[in-house]
Amino acid sequence: MSHGHFFLFWLIIPTLCVFLVFKLLRDRRRPEDEPQATDEARMIQEMYRSLSRMEERIEVLESLLAEEGRKDG
Repeated sequence: MSHGHFFLFWLIIPTLCVFLVFKLLRDRRRPEDEPQATDEARMIQEMYRSLSRMEERIEVLESLLAEEGRKDG
């Protein structure tokens, strides 16, 4: 096998295969998938807000328990 064929087989062919796979994966997203992505983003934002509210509640509870501990101690 000459150096030209070796270069073609071991460098260009795998590079083309990788390029095609990435292109297929990128084009796989269809416009009808957009609403699902929007819903998922909305759900994540809602979860984040819920966790923030829960964090605030925990801080209030910790404060109340600390005050209760000072009264008892």
